Amino acid sequence: MTVKASPQKLTPAYNPIKFIYDSTNKNLPGFKYIFQVFEGGTANQIAEYRVLPVYSTGYGLIDLSRLLQSQVSYDFEPTNTTVYDATNSHYKYDVKIGEEYLTTTTFTSAMTQYVTAPYAGKVRLNGANTFAVGDQIVVTQTGAGVANANLDGLYTVLVATPTYIVINFLWSSITNAGKDVEVTYADGRKTTTYAIVSALNYYVFNGAMPWVDFPTWDMNEYYLTNITDKFLTTCPDTFYCTLSEDLWMNAVYGGPGPGTHKIIFKNDAGEIFEKSVSATDHVTGNAVGPNNHGVLTPIVGVLPLIKPTTESYTYYYEHNGNQVTQPYTVMIDRRVRMEEITIAFLDRFGSWGSFAFTGRIYERGTVQREQYNMDVQGYINSTPEW
Repeated sequence: MTVKASPQKLTPAYNPIKFIYDSTNKNLPGFKYIFQVFEGGTANQIAEYRVLPVYSTGYGLIDLSRLLQSQVSYDFEPTNTTVYDATNSHYKYDVKIGEEYLTTTTFTSAMTQYVTAPYAGKVRLNGANTFAVGDQIVVTQTGAGVANANLDGLYTVLVATPTYIVINFLWSSITNAGKDVEVTYADGRKTTTYAIVSALNYYVFNGAMPWVDFPTWDMNEYYLTNITDKFLTTCPDTFYCTLSEDLWMNAVYGGPGPGTHKIIFKNDAGEIFEKSVSATDHVTGNAVGPNNHGVLTPIVGVLPLIKPTTESYTYYYEHNGNQVTQPYTVMIDRRVRMEEITIAFLDRFGSWGSFAFTGRIYERGTVQREQYNMDVQGYINSTPEW
């Protein structure tokens, strides 16, 4: 069993997630590949598929995107101003690949006549086997040489030993005793082998790339190892926000691994601040918005990050003192606002951006009034008076 293709270790769940394998047994009768999918690092099996070989290649191909989409959703903590484990935004899985095929015994030694009563005159197939008397079997002639007429078909095992079996076919009908035969069980009994090879420690996240962009997906751009890497977001590297807007940017915390993780903030006055990232999951959500960047520690300058004169600030991810993402710049929108309503939205890679609506607010409604006649029952008092 060999791998022909597999997805990257981290892929968006809403795009194709294809595993392709090849087996040397793919031409055996009744052959199927067996794909078992497990929660990563556990024995918790979430799915099992039996897949026919692809017609043109014989490969076993499966797309797990539909299955893995059901394992992710999103993480939204609107009061968070630090960092959180984005547990629902990603999923770790393992794939184990096996195979099954019809249990086949090949007899290559020449056939002979059985001479012991009561089955004298029947055909004896010579070779190692595990059949038992009474087994229903299917005989198929293979290999070179002229086939024996009417030999292919369904039979009952009359005599069984570890070295030969006798079937209910007349020896007098055999014209080529040297013809090889393959024998399978009539009930389609199969030889099954699970987990011949394994694909371990794969991840999906709640992302969806446009079809035309997916061929250029490169997980290494998000694994936080150099200055050009990115947060797990489709937000641009420069955008406008009002002072009331929140932002939570997901990051592949498990990319750089253990160490000191921080978010660094710099305003346009050259002041520098930091915030520790203490979450531990493979993907984390980090609060970086004007309204929710939280408590920062000054490195250069004095708090706060955003002062009345601040026009912009930049943030990036730092690991063990090294910048491991590109910088993202937030331009402060200080235009006069009549009202302000902020709507958070989930972007294509699972991070949370926002839009601020600062114009006049209109509210429209419809009132439906119903009129009807009603008999007021009332009462009669002692006068009597109604």
